[in-house]
Amino acid sequence: MNRRTRDLRIRGKLATGALPWQPFPRVWAGTGDGHACDGCDETVERVDLAMEGTDSVGRPLRLHVECFRAWEDIRDRGMAALASGGPAPRWTAEALSPAGSAGQH
Repeated sequence: MNRRTRDLRIRGKLATGALPWQPFPRVWAGTGDGHACDGCDETVERVDLAMEGTDSVGRPLRLHVECFRAWEDIRDRGMAALASGGPAPRWTAEALSPAGSAGQH
């Protein structure tokens, strides 16, 4: 999967709540075991490096290392834009607004 496609999937999952905005309290690294990546939906093969963690409500999440890094970067840039008072990317503002979290735009 190319980077642009991966980043679009991760943005969409952040916007819908499928991926959390909060960082994982704890993270583990290891090799894949054939599960689907929660970032890109592709299989994390045994030869792939993977990151695993649980979100703030205890939901386990597994991502390719590349997807984990992209999730952190996209999430951090969206939050930084909001914190600075500057214009946030549209998908970020919608995802964090009460209307966006209800699926209304």
